Amino acid sequence: MNKKAESGTKTKRAAAPRKARGNPVKKAKPMGKARTRHGLCTLSDGRVLAIGGESGRGDVVRLKDCEIYDPSTDTWQACASLPEPRIWPALVALDEGRAMVIGGRAKDGFHHLADCLIWDPTTDVWQPSMAMAEKRGEPQVVQLRDGRLLVGGGDANRPLPLEIWSPKSAEWSTESDPVDCFLLLGMGGGDALVVGDTDPGKCWTWCAEVKALEAASDVPFAGRRGAGTALSDGRVMVAGGKGGSGLICEVGIFDPVSGSWQSASPLPQPRFGHRLQTLPDGVVLLLGGVDGDGVAPGVLCWDPAQDSWREVGKLKKGRRFTETVVLDDGSCLVVGGAVPGGALHSAHCERIVCV
Repeated sequence: MNKKAESGTKTKRAAAPRKARGNPVKKAKPMGKARTRHGLCTLSDGRVLAIGGESGRGDVVRLKDCEIYDPSTDTWQACASLPEPRIWPALVALDEGRAMVIGGRAKDGFHHLADCLIWDPTTDVWQPSMAMAEKRGEPQVVQLRDGRLLVGGGDANRPLPLEIWSPKSAEWSTESDPVDCFLLLGMGGGDALVVGDTDPGKCWTWCAEVKALEAASDVPFAGRRGAGTALSDGRVMVAGGKGGSGLICEVGIFDPVSGSWQSASPLPQPRFGHRLQTLPDGVVLLLGGVDGDGVAPGVLCWDPAQDSWREVGKLKKGRRFTETVVLDDGSCLVVGGAVPGGALHSAHCERIVCV
């Protein structure tokens, strides 16, 4: 699932995607460490930071290793390691090239974490920051227009309240009553949509102005645990997942202006464990995960003008539990992941340079 979804306009806007000749999926330099269930973000200087996760065949090793990708040279370089290994953390870029690690799971893979760390590129050091009030094993994060971080979810067994971290005070505050949160997606106007881990997904909107949760209509199709992304026009999309009869291909779009869902064109094939990534020109990429036949290598593109999906290429290494970011040139970097069952954790990276 996506760990961070931005809300409102960005202070730094990526350029339109470059047009590529032939297959738009290009090989990128592999990481120094194979990893999945890791954290990934694009730093303010355009480089990409990858942290933690797990690696190995058979005997899984949880990682504290971190490394940075430079798109201009297509190279990875090791940087300061985390104090302790962690998987499924949220990783968010801050100003001045810094990055913040939020929650995740400890070395044993089970215990949830509330602690947070901030990495400073000038010293290459991770420093402790104020911990959240709640322990969150797979936190969802939205970066608000004013730089604050809205965090939800992180525990499949119980609802947790939303919390906000302020970069001015470096402190957390509790913002709501406990709410079931599988996806947290930024919307136009600085608000956010909460999608629960239910079938169908129950939803709430969080209003930044009044700091309150309001019930919204459910996701308009049966199923749960789909992927989500914030669209460039302020709406949000949820696609795929699994239901009582298997994997699903339905797609829904929530409009914060009308407060309602609309059904969009379904996926050509059902997907689960995939990623959605919105590009600067408004198109949406769907990649990774599994379909009815196993690991799905196909990269799909959704055109908002036509409300249609088409396959634009194939990943050279099919995987799930991968992570993606948009680079400054508008391309999409696909980093790491695993085949079903976790038998293989990959250092493989690919770059989707156009659709």
